[in-house]
Amino acid sequence: MALSARNASGAEIEIARLERGEFFGEKSLLSAAPSDATVTALEDPELPVLESDSVHALIVQSPYLSQQIGGVMEARRKALQMTRTGGNGSKQAPTFTNRQHCKMGISARGLDKCRSL
Repeated sequence: MALSARNASGAEIEIARLERGEFFGEKSLLSAAPSDATVTALEDPELPVLESDSVHALIVQSPYLSQQIGGVMEARRKALQMTRTGGNGSKQAPTFTNRQHCKMGISARGLDKCRSL
């Protein structure tokens, strides 16, 4: 799965590759706000669908889960911001990998995964 967003000039820029076990749609699921990013399947995926009420119940029961999802949202917000601004003066933001998310202190698969990358 490729996560992409439009930069300031309107070009679609890939900002991350999602691996098996990663998730997307968290912003829309938790806030009902439209997504700032586009997810494109690079292969034929099998995707579970989670209901908003179920996820909200899990978050209430598990502060750790809430922190993990919040961390992913923050990493993606930073990547989107870099895409829109072109990051450090370049015309294209870098594509982030799990290892790069970890350097920012956040893994798209959860903070505990950073130790193993």
